[in-house]
Amino acid sequence: LSAIPLINSVRNYKWRESLTGDCVSGLSVAFLHMPQGLAYGLLASLSPVSGLYSSFFAVMLYVVFGTCPHISMGTNSVLALITAAMVERELSALPGDYFSSKLSINLSLENVSGVVSQEPTDEEEISFKLTAAMASAFGSGVLLFLMGLLRVGFVTSYMPSSFVGGFTAGAAVHIATSQVSPCV
Repeated sequence: LSAIPLINSVRNYKWRESLTGDCVSGLSVAFLHMPQGLAYGLLASLSPVSGLYSSFFAVMLYVVFGTCPHISMGTNSVLALITAAMVERELSALPGDYFSSKLSINLSLENVSGVVSQEPTDEEEISFKLTAAMASAFGSGVLLFLMGLLRVGFVTSYMPSSFVGGFTAGAAVHIATSQVSPCV
């Protein structure tokens, strides 16, 4: 039962006092996550609806497995940028004839010809990017799940605050500079 804190929270929940306020705050957080999810989907070099799905399922998983009922967890810009870099790297590493397996056949009474399209369509690229992002997310989830089972969280107590602050500042600078070219 300690692995699923939601069970204990439901047992001790004060339904009459807290339900209305929790519903209002839940809707507020949902309306906050909608535009963020759309933006993070684009920032991750995926479709906007992918960002909505990741925002929704991240929050739902935190509801079940999270330890603090007052936190709104979801996607963030650092993860979106890391995902975009990984997805673009995997797309550029594909062999040139990867997408040419699509054969469009032009049938008519006069001739029968098969024309092979060498250029990938946007749908094919987006589908590949989504597959790569899902595989990466699944692998990361399995790794984090195993780390949770093995109780490896104590390692974070050995990270000095200057390291965490430097990482956060570096991430902020990277996010700001990566968004200059789309703004110009």
